[in-house]
Amino acid sequence: MKVIDISHAIDPVQQPFLAGSLDFVQQQIVENVSALVKSMVGTYTTNDVAIVNGCVITGTPGPGLITMTAGAIYYNGNIYLVPSASFTTTGAQIPVWTIVQSQAAIDPVLFVNGGLFSVHNIFQFVLVAGPVGGSGVAGYVCDYNSSNFYPINDYGNGTPSPTATFDIALVTNNCTGTITSSSYIFEKTSTLINLYVLISYNISAVGTGNKWYNFEIIPIVRYKSKKSRSLISSVKTLSGSYDSNNVGGLGSDSSGNLITGYDNTFTATVGSGSIALKITYSI
Repeated sequence: MKVIDISHAIDPVQQPFLAGSLDFVQQQIVENVSALVKSMVGTYTTNDVAIVNGCVITGTPGPGLITMTAGAIYYNGNIYLVPSASFTTTGAQIPVWTIVQSQAAIDPVLFVNGGLFSVHNIFQFVLVAGPVGGSGVAGYVCDYNSSNFYPINDYGNGTPSPTATFDIALVTNNCTGTITSSSYIFEKTSTLINLYVLISYNISAVGTGNKWYNFEIIPIVRYKSKKSRSLISSVKTLSGSYDSNNVGGLGSDSSGNLITGYDNTFTATVGSGSIALKITYSI
């Protein structure tokens, strides 16, 4: 606990308030906030991005509209306000977190030596479109789907902080093909988590006779907290329409990660395409 002793400042005695005094007050605020937040999180790892409130992101993987509500984030000892966001990703872009600095309207300040300086710094967490890993993005912190991004009460009451990895294979019969890319994004409501997955592929050659290609996709969804979850439903979609047919079995691995598989056979033709999956989990 840091407190400035003002007991000696009795009229007409004046107590100077120096730059070091102001820094002392700022340190006290940061330390108090940090201690309070850590008591809520339980365990905080450096560079974790913990949502204090708001910051609800909606959208789907691949090029498209991303929106987010305003909120606040705890990061490395400080709480940052987060403005609402609405933008469209293009190509292989995903939502990424950045820290953006601006100045208060009263800046610049005239110092006694005649110098003008901007000293009232405002730092905010801002969600923008960028490449995976944030190359070239100013103030980049982490990708939206990074494992160090989670709600502040994740450890306290099991609120999910999902991340995903994928075991994806393109099985072919009498044709040649490859998976060219994959991406995902989460959409969270008060009762559900929707996982959207986009897989792009290319069929480069097709033979004669019986010819097909088959996706074997197992997304493994992990949570920082250990609370048990139920996989409510899983559906796949092609060309924008959802279809519950040909959905594989549901289960979990030895670590308790929820798994769902997708198997379907498509007639092989030369060209590129994509398959979009939507998986719904309970909170």
